[in-house]
Amino acid sequence: NIGAELPSQFTIKTLKPLEQDKQKQVWNASHGQHCMAYHLWEGGCKRGRGCAFLHCDVGGFDEKEEVAG
Repeated sequence: NIGAELPSQFTIKTLKPLEQDKQKQVWNASHGQHCMAYHLWEGGCKRGRGCAFLHCDVGGFDEKEEVAG
């Protein structure tokens, strides 16, 4: 579960203007399983479905919903 926390819209908005080194430092503390490029970088992730990291839309999934299983 380390790094599995879905980033919030606030986190993404806060990190986007920072330099990549600072982004990585903050990102890896809580969101390391998620694709940083997908959420933060201009143009998103160039690997698409071939990326090893998670590509999840922020705010689109609630684990407490019945459909989540």
